[in-house]
Amino acid sequence: MGLPMKRKTVLIAVIVVLLITAAFFLRRGRRGIEDVSWPAQGKAPRHILLVTLDTVRADRIGAYGYSKARTPVLDALAAGGIRFSRAQSPVPLTLPAHASIITGTYPTFHSVRNNGNYFLPPQAETLAEILKQRGYLTAAFISSFVLDSRFGLDQGFDVYGDRMNTGGNIKDLQSERSAGEIFADFDAWLASVDGTRPFFCWLHFYDPHLPYAPPEPFRSDPSLSPYDGEIANVDFNLGKAIERLRDRGFYDSTLIVAAGDHGEGFGEHGESGHGIFCYQETLAVPLIFRIPGGPSRTIDETVDLVDIMPTVLEAIGESVPPHVQGVSLLPQISGKPGREREFYFESLYAKENMGGAPLTGLLACGWKYIDLPRAECYDLKADPAETNNLLPRAGQIKKRLAGWEAESRERNIDAARVISPEEKRRLESLGYISAGTARPEGSALPDPKDLIAAWTEHVAGKTFLDEGDLARAEEHLERAIELNPVFFNPYIDLARIRTGRGDVRGGLAVLKKGIDHNPGDAAIKIEYARAL
Repeated sequence: MGLPMKRKTVLIAVIVVLLITAAFFLRRGRRGIEDVSWPAQGKAPRHILLVTLDTVRADRIGAYGYSKARTPVLDALAAGGIRFSRAQSPVPLTLPAHASIITGTYPTFHSVRNNGNYFLPPQAETLAEILKQRGYLTAAFISSFVLDSRFGLDQGFDVYGDRMNTGGNIKDLQSERSAGEIFADFDAWLASVDGTRPFFCWLHFYDPHLPYAPPEPFRSDPSLSPYDGEIANVDFNLGKAIERLRDRGFYDSTLIVAAGDHGEGFGEHGESGHGIFCYQETLAVPLIFRIPGGPSRTIDETVDLVDIMPTVLEAIGESVPPHVQGVSLLPQISGKPGREREFYFESLYAKENMGGAPLTGLLACGWKYIDLPRAECYDLKADPAETNNLLPRAGQIKKRLAGWEAESRERNIDAARVISPEEKRRLESLGYISAGTARPEGSALPDPKDLIAAWTEHVAGKTFLDEGDLARAEEHLERAIELNPVFFNPYIDLARIRTGRGDVRGGLAVLKKGIDHNPGDAAIKIEYARAL
């Protein structure tokens, strides 16, 4: 017997609602390249190449308007793809910035807040893990110990190339590899790829980091500064990697993303290098997407490194995990306006390495608030160089930062990992965890702006050390220690100078003084053991 007409009508209505709902969620879960209007509609890229350019400022790339740049490969990618002119890093430090890139989340969420003392928790979900689950071959080739596998970024990679030529010594935070070595490893790996499975490969180039020592022919080129020469060498080796993709027939099916992890200061606000402050010279980074068959345009809206992961996933038609804090940039890539957003940034380097106050901040609607003992607020549209502090106008964005941090504390990954006493002893002995600086938590912490003089002296000392001028290096390092006895790095460099010239007792005395001022720091203790 058939159903009554009323019940039939209700049943049909329910079925229709369920079908509409299912279609919505199916489209939401698979929305991506089929939602945009370029010629590759419906044809997701098969392969993915992620290139991270360590310590590369956006304004030192030709495509970003720098006339002295020697970056034809990056410029060509930008010309044939998408160049984001206002890309931000959430943190001017290598390890936490890369953790943000591969997880799509901010440091307050993934809990990696500095180099050396942190590792990405196992419960974090990386882009490589997601892609591996989808059948991708996954490989990474890393050029700095800062991203060594022991810090957790190897999660999801079949191959994680982090070997370092240390000359028989223990790997430490100074260990690195050249762009040419990264290309060689990539070349060997790509030769083993038969193309039957899609691949995700990450290339990390560390060369532009201090010290600036480019190889020939860039070293002797009078038109290039040493920093620009390092970037030119990275661009050259990236070009060789792309040529290998062409040779193997992979280029036309590969999504390429090139991104800086953070920038570099050249004294604009007193900082040479990076890590202490969060002005735009260390936060503004290049970000370029090259999507096969996709459009070419420049997008001037502010975006963040946390947006890379969701954009890649949606570009290949995969769903984005709900916890991801970045957003897919495919709408902007396809010509649609993005929504108004807030961008968090931070640096704990001054707190954990120099005994200063932590730095946090928020960028919203063109305004930038930096929370410090002497807080700062800038209108980036009118004052991109951040020279006019408009702190009285910071009220609303300051409140938004407080709200952002409170919400983040509710959502972050619980990174508390129970480790055995033996694990803890080994990590401390290698310098991967420490008890922090000598200054008590409860005491008033100085503004990092008050510590920059010691940093500047240390950078000068390192520069003279790299140039072989040991007398001048020693002078600057001694001055750095005098200005900030809590800052441990100068002790190590000064001790190496003295032990290197045969004054082992003098080197040990320097390190003993450093340990007295920094009893919780493992790096000085390691150096003391080496000297012994």
